[in-house]
Amino acid sequence: MNENVNPLAQAGEQPAFPLGLKPRGLRRVPLGQPAPGTPASIFRADALWHYRQGSQRAILPRLVAPRTFLWLWALLALLVASAGALWLVRVPVYAMAQTVIVDGRRISPELNADVVVVAFVPPEQLAHLRPGQALFLNLDSAGRPLRQSIIAVESEMFSPAAARTRFALDPGTAASIRQPVAVALARLEDTPLGIPPSAYVGGTYQATVEVGSRRALALVPIIGRLFGD
Repeated sequence: MNENVNPLAQAGEQPAFPLGLKPRGLRRVPLGQPAPGTPASIFRADALWHYRQGSQRAILPRLVAPRTFLWLWALLALLVASAGALWLVRVPVYAMAQTVIVDGRRISPELNADVVVVAFVPPEQLAHLRPGQALFLNLDSAGRPLRQSIIAVESEMFSPAAARTRFALDPGTAASIRQPVAVALARLEDTPLGIPPSAYVGGTYQATVEVGSRRALALVPIIGRLFGD
């Protein structure tokens, strides 16, 4: 009998070795290969590698369904189309004015108008006034404003005293003009209820005068400050 044989090996048990010591004659098994004596795997090594890679792949949650993406794109296209339409469309801009009805033949015979509406507009609007713009006259506070067209615009501003002299204003009307004004003239026609225009001479009324236009996009809050004019 060989005296160098380990008794535990003869008994079929695995010998225990101190930590860090390895007996001679043992062979190192490469990582990834089955140890000698173990049954071979039925899967190929590359198949196992792909399986492990697939199981470790990060899976992101689907936060938005594909149909929702389509709705979002449709909504974005609608917003862009609406903004483009608002950019192209222009809307009128109006200013408040005080008016007096006068005899046109006495103040401006060249206008060829029997009765004239004299509109006193804030002076900063003089550069925006043009013949052909609309003037909405409130002859009756309970009725619909009467639309007239501006036929002439005075080229210079008027002081209160100059306006009183130029248009022969009575003291009450002249007292209501307390600052320089721009002046637009319109012909009074087609009065309500068939009343003759001359019946309104000497009266003072409130009116709304068109003083230009601006893009409709300028009316949209926040966005209008960036793109409107």
